[in-house]
Amino acid sequence: MKEFIRKYPVAAPLGLLTLCILLPYWKLATMQGVIITDDIFASDLMNDSFPARHYLGAMLQRGEFPLWYSSIYGGFPFIARAEAGACYPLNLLAFGILPPYAALNIVILTTFFIAAAGSYLFARKIGANVPGALAAGISFAYCGFMVAHTKHLSTVAAACWFPLGLYFIERAIQTYHELHASESFRSMLWFGLVFGLQLLSGHIQVAYYAGLFYGAYFVLRLFSTHWQLSIELKKKKGTVERRLSVKEALRHPALRYFVATAFLGIGLAAIQILPTYELVGVSQRSGGVSFDYAAQYAYDPANIASFVIPYVNGDIGNASYRGSSIFWEDFGYAGLVILILAVYGIIKEWKRWHVKCFIAFIIAAFLLVLGPNTPVFEAAFHILPGMSYFRFPTRFLFIVDASLAFLAAFGITAAVRRYGLRTGWILVALAAADLFYVQLRQNPVAPMNTWATPPATAWEILQDTSDYRIYSLGGKETHTAAFSAAHGWQGSLQPYIDQRELLQPSTNAIYGLASPDGYAQLTPSYVVDVWGDQNRGGIITQTAALGPQGIMPSQSFQKLMNVFNVKYIVSAWDIRSDTLRMMKQCKPAQLYENPGCRPRAFIAHHGRPASTLEEAKSIFFSPDFDPQYDVILHEQLPSAAPGTDSAAHVQIYSARSNSIALRTTTRTASYLILTDTYYPGWKAFVDGQETKIARANFCQRAILLPAGMHDVQFVFDSAPIKDGAVITSASLLLLIAGMFYHRFRRQR
Repeated sequence: MKEFIRKYPVAAPLGLLTLCILLPYWKLATMQGVIITDDIFASDLMNDSFPARHYLGAMLQRGEFPLWYSSIYGGFPFIARAEAGACYPLNLLAFGILPPYAALNIVILTTFFIAAAGSYLFARKIGANVPGALAAGISFAYCGFMVAHTKHLSTVAAACWFPLGLYFIERAIQTYHELHASESFRSMLWFGLVFGLQLLSGHIQVAYYAGLFYGAYFVLRLFSTHWQLSIELKKKKGTVERRLSVKEALRHPALRYFVATAFLGIGLAAIQILPTYELVGVSQRSGGVSFDYAAQYAYDPANIASFVIPYVNGDIGNASYRGSSIFWEDFGYAGLVILILAVYGIIKEWKRWHVKCFIAFIIAAFLLVLGPNTPVFEAAFHILPGMSYFRFPTRFLFIVDASLAFLAAFGITAAVRRYGLRTGWILVALAAADLFYVQLRQNPVAPMNTWATPPATAWEILQDTSDYRIYSLGGKETHTAAFSAAHGWQGSLQPYIDQRELLQPSTNAIYGLASPDGYAQLTPSYVVDVWGDQNRGGIITQTAALGPQGIMPSQSFQKLMNVFNVKYIVSAWDIRSDTLRMMKQCKPAQLYENPGCRPRAFIAHHGRPASTLEEAKSIFFSPDFDPQYDVILHEQLPSAAPGTDSAAHVQIYSARSNSIALRTTTRTASYLILTDTYYPGWKAFVDGQETKIARANFCQRAILLPAGMHDVQFVFDSAPIKDGAVITSASLLLLIAGMFYHRFRRQR
């Protein structure tokens, strides 16, 4: 064993870090449980992140790569939904091979390990001893940011790579000189790969924030008088070493390496970035957001005390939190022991360049975290390109937590030097015990078998094998009721288990069911106009009222259900309707059938143009609008033949994630309505000839169909995805070529 440790000095510490990750979450590691953390009104984990990844895995195991997410919002651009992490290699590997809940657990545990291992490697690289580096790894993996945001898989997936990115930058700087320039180049290539993985992970905001601090770290390292990088000048009297001037630093090859590999990382993620940018353009964030919107969930300065006393303002996990902001956005507790060690490290290791650097990082990042409480974030919002697309400046907290971890590593290093190695290991144990005791309560674990069993409503609906959608009433309200009944999530989790009967938002995707609404952070505005989102209500809220005896739907509610192919309605309340048939009661839900729902594709003859949302609503709500014959057209199409066609027939004979094929028969020119969501990138072909798709009925698709029998195909052929794939492929080839070039140079 001693020989193994001597030969592989990193293996033993990383093995110890692995145990520190697996043991606290042994139910996840042994596949006995699954994390179900809630967000009070919904669960970002179980109502968003997991259903999307479940869909990804199901499609991959069927031999398809999903460009389109057919289960939510009547269809959704899957890759553009960045937080689905559809192109993140870890998601592709885990969900493409493993059962979905096992894949979820593996992804979460691997994310913690990457955070811990990267922190250990970086701390060692900048001079911390083994106990100090281990403490840094445990601290960052279990810091408040990582633990509280585990419910946001893409957020922690992006943040976990940050220490490893710093490690490769530091290694590149330390190894750069004339004899080892190629080694520095290779390190920067690895940095480019890490940055690309952060962008691919699904949370572009956190990756962007990391990029800002990567740049700051490199520039500070470049110009610092403590940087030991030297230029070798060949002179008659031998090699002379001197520090770089500013002019020489700006011309230095290391700077070119950094800029080139940062852009290489962006290029690696182009397949994710370009489609996301297109989706942003049709969402409410088109052109960026206002400063007020970006800062609306500002950090509560009272939570600064939580760095010392974690639950000084209460704990959201037991429903005792009384702060004015969102708990999980403000929670940055890195450990009291870690905080004390960080202060000790600052005092004892003040002369170290990295100590000063991470003090500066903490100050800069926390000023940004404070949002509108200081002018710093507002200045950054208006000055830095791209900042205006993001909200929650509190997410700069991962920089604060990481910096505290690295300062604590120096604290333990100084303590070991003065008091001996045993003291270092005691401090590591105390830091770990502190974090495990405080942090694990934020992620409740439900029994795997119970949670993975489909709810009764899903079993009942799945008996119907036809093509339809479902809709739920009361998802938000029942989530809130579950949170209240469970007193957060540190008590009985049964209320959350029962709440699954509502099937939405987005959990319908887990059971292979489709819905016209869903839960996503970026959604086309014209879809939100109908179904609403977490920020605003849609037309649907105007079509039914909740009274003492239950839901009282209007005629317009019935129209929406019919025209959007909704055959089954799951409700938390009684629905007082003569047209809906009560099927089953599955507390806390009730299941209804809608016999009048239109098929997924149907024929209409009377086009009614509407240039604005208000005009479309006026038409839809009017008594003379009949979805059996009428269609609202938001774009111009040639007129169909007047009248009706009782012989018109539409048959869907192939429906895949990225395409749908139909056969149609009409006696006259008509409008073919596909109730799937309209979105750029979809193309329609009638007998092989491309035809225009118009937005219809708020957010559906319509084409003009000539009289006769026709084969019609809708194909998702997205230019941003194709362009992004080309750029990503080229960037990957450049990365591989660079690695081979380095190997070739070393062999010479």
